[in-house]
Amino acid sequence: MKPQLLPPIKYPVKRGATVVFVSALMSLQAFAKPQTGAEYFREHPVENYTFQLNEKLSYEHDLGFSGEYYQAWIESKPANLKAKDLFLSHMKENKKIQRDDLVALVSFGLGWESNEKAFSEKTAVWVTNFNREIRATGLHTIVLQRPAMGLVRDNVTIIKPQIRQVLAAGKNVILSGLCKGVLEMLMAWTEVETEAANEAGGRPQSWGHVVGVLNMSGMNSGVYFADFLNENFVGQLLSPLIPYLPSAAENKAEYPRALSSLTTAWSKVYRSEYFPRLPKDIPYLNVVGILGGDGRLKKDRQAMNDFIELNQNLDILHAANDGFLEYPGTELPAKIFPRAATLAFEGSHMLTDGRAYQYEMENESVRINAYTSMYETLLDLISQN
Repeated sequence: MKPQLLPPIKYPVKRGATVVFVSALMSLQAFAKPQTGAEYFREHPVENYTFQLNEKLSYEHDLGFSGEYYQAWIESKPANLKAKDLFLSHMKENKKIQRDDLVALVSFGLGWESNEKAFSEKTAVWVTNFNREIRATGLHTIVLQRPAMGLVRDNVTIIKPQIRQVLAAGKNVILSGLCKGVLEMLMAWTEVETEAANEAGGRPQSWGHVVGVLNMSGMNSGVYFADFLNENFVGQLLSPLIPYLPSAAENKAEYPRALSSLTTAWSKVYRSEYFPRLPKDIPYLNVVGILGGDGRLKKDRQAMNDFIELNQNLDILHAANDGFLEYPGTELPAKIFPRAATLAFEGSHMLTDGRAYQYEMENESVRINAYTSMYETLLDLISQN
């Protein structure tokens, strides 16, 4: 929901030289160079970047859909700068990971087919790319299997046995997810741990441990488009027309149902029930996509501008966002998870449609190196326990 704007101030026309002088200063200020995000947070340091702050800055500084201030806030935090330095050092090394003692469990995003055998000529290239590239880091990788357009609760039930099997085998695990997959993966993990402890009267000693979480654009808050389709009259009228909208996205007709379990109302339920149960003594590495300027991609390789333009044309969410979620909705916040750190890529919710700092993500070898470096950064944070 947008904050209510105050009515415009009506300055008196005839109040003498003082009013004329003040009006002239205000006119000059309109032509002054706008304050950058870094300058703002040097003058107004804040511990936590919230949705309320994001909306306030969007309105007060006429940022529209630009994430510049959010990126500046991220890079004002020492833990995030440290993670950035680690990531960039690994990008320069460009080496595969050699760890036989770890398994990466990977959970795919909304609408992304996880079953390689179901891939066809209709499967989006970014899905097949991610499937191939996330397996090329050197870590033993297992992709959690679930329906691409399943509801959150249904998918949690489906992936729980897969997570339980790996932990019960004594494997140490990195949970790695993208988009909606992060939410489903974390919910499933908490339930697996709780159920195993209840069954055995305590956590089985032979089990492996989750040692860290890689959160890539996780849907850790409500999706503004889900709210629009489910709670807005215009959105409810638009919902049946989604299959006919021009877009490269697959399974368009199934999006309204899939998004129905990703509203802000549902996200509050998930957060209140599951966040307190997640361990606070392991590192969580957030990787977020930030859109600057007018909030649109200059080179859209993955169909995100379809969603971005729809939002901007209908003015559904007039606040900085990554195309799917308002900032900081993709973060697992350090306020709750003390060992969390965040990397800020120049791109959308999809991450790989922009740049990882100075590295252009159009090239497959760069994307593989980026995924590898994310894991390496997380492993560095794990070793610093």
